Amino acid sequence: MSGTTLLKEERIFIPERPERRIKVLSRQIKPVVQFEDKKKYYIKETPIFLVSYLPGAMRCEEAVGLEFFCNIKTYHRYICPDVFKAVISEVLAQVPRVYYGEKKIVAFEIVGYPKTLQEIRQQGEILDRGYHFATTAFYTQSLV
Repeated sequence: MSGTTLLKEERIFIPERPERRIKVLSRQIKPVVQFEDKKKYYIKETPIFLVSYLPGAMRCEEAVGLEFFCNIKTYHRYICPDVFKAVISEVLAQVPRVYYGEKKIVAFEIVGYPKTLQEIRQQGEILDRGYHFATTAFYTQSLV
């Protein structure tokens, strides 16, 4: 096998989902951000592919009636390892299929992510593989 390099098997952290499926999910599951007033808001429409939505997110309407459903660890590709980048399509691709069922998820919020260079560098091996990770909360709409 002269001249052949064997690549170490790599885990796929962000599942491949058809773009059409991501677009359908984006109409159902919207990002929310908690602003200075400690209230959660849906944000003004932003591109769902390739562009980070967190820096400069602009509030739209208050996200009232959200009921916490679960937290999951989400993975996010980076261009620069020193900058966390949250892309809507990456979050939506990681919504477990089991959650598509009876409780309809309507929103997500990245509630924990590396904010400083020190926190980013503490992400270890995952950082070496081209990703950051975050904690993402998912919400359903309360019936009240």
